[in-house]
Amino acid sequence: MQHKTASLSELWKKWQQEHDQEVGNQLVEYYMPLITYQVNRVFAHLPQNVDRQDVKSLAFMGLVDALEKFDHNRDLKFDTYASIRIKGAIIDGLRKEDWLPRTVRDKSKIIESAYEQLEQSFKRTPLLSEVSEYVEMPEEEVAEIVKDTLYANLLSIEEKTMMNQTNSEKV
Repeated sequence: MQHKTASLSELWKKWQQEHDQEVGNQLVEYYMPLITYQVNRVFAHLPQNVDRQDVKSLAFMGLVDALEKFDHNRDLKFDTYASIRIKGAIIDGLRKEDWLPRTVRDKSKIIESAYEQLEQSFKRTPLLSEVSEYVEMPEEEVAEIVKDTLYANLLSIEEKTMMNQTNSEKV
């Protein structure tokens, strides 16, 4: 195991000094499990129309970006830095692609409106079955649309949080 660690530190040293493409490829290969881990975490919450290979490509770009921008003088492990960059690249890419289909966005607005109207009418939060009946959609479809919309909103919030952290670091 020590030999592998020494060889990894040698790769890093050579990468820092020369930015040799072959060394970069070896480092990417070594850190591929980070890509797999982040892709699996994010992909589990995405709608079925999102292609896993697209998410993996975004993650790969995040890893390459992390390799190119990593500052060895900071007191930070590359694994930690790369994980943040990979997840950020996935989120940024998904936001740019607007992976939530227009039909889902339209239905989401209808469901949101139904929730508001029923809440006012019932003076309580309506049940999924009540909303489903009101909008004349199967409960499973309403639940799926609510989940997808919630995740899209979480991506948006996370993106804003990441931007705020980046901006505060620049100050």
